[in-house]
Amino acid sequence: MSMLGPRGVESGHQEYYLEGGNLAMLVCGCVVLLMTLPMIFLNERKMARIYMVLSRAKAECIPLVPINMTRKHQTNFKLVHCVGRNNTDAPVEDVDFGVAVEQAIRVVRRVEMLQWVEIKREEQSSEGNKTWYEYAQQWSTKVIDHHVFDQQKGHENPRVMACQNDTFSCEKAYLGLYSLNLSQIARLTNTRDFRPNDEQKDEILGKTDGWLHDLGFERLTYKTQYFETKPVDDLARDLAPGIGTTRISWLYVPCGTMTVMAQ
Repeated sequence: MSMLGPRGVESGHQEYYLEGGNLAMLVCGCVVLLMTLPMIFLNERKMARIYMVLSRAKAECIPLVPINMTRKHQTNFKLVHCVGRNNTDAPVEDVDFGVAVEQAIRVVRRVEMLQWVEIKREEQSSEGNKTWYEYAQQWSTKVIDHHVFDQQKGHENPRVMACQNDTFSCEKAYLGLYSLNLSQIARLTNTRDFRPNDEQKDEILGKTDGWLHDLGFERLTYKTQYFETKPVDDLARDLAPGIGTTRISWLYVPCGTMTVMAQ
């Protein structure tokens, strides 16, 4: 029922209704908001605990400078902050290749083989889905099985690699009078390229001739920063030129200055 106002303009009231979809979104939003409140509380509590731990560590930490003049019994079971140069008492070796690096924390062998890779491409159109395959040569650290390719002929890869990636770590490392544990050693990651001198090159070649031949690979040759080898005889059959070429190099983590906070 409508009424006329003082100036003869019809006045009344309007009613608003939420559609079903909007109402559902409103309810979901409220539920999500309620669910986030405990998460926010737990996160803030976690940050507060971390702050308390760090503040306590800062207050109780004992700096040790120089570390080589500190007696271990004076700081047993205490939180200490050490800064100094780490060292080892034996070289780190890759025995299969005769690579030995003095004053190193870790030696990493990198092995890559040139192989075919399959690249699958798809296109959607009004006529339907179209799929095609492309093939490219790439260096890979593992054997790529060409039997799963859509077009195997002309894209064969070797069945095996001459060797695998590997990592060799020192057995013991020290910071002054303190022994580093495995977790602390694992955090040392400042790598450098290993560049062998002429004597080391001869050692590597002498160590690998026998077992590389048994696996069906050529003698190693040194090119810039890599040692290279290629498959021969039956292993090289049906392979495109260059496919199966394997390059081997090494990285190492040298001893150096580090900082440790531990108890």
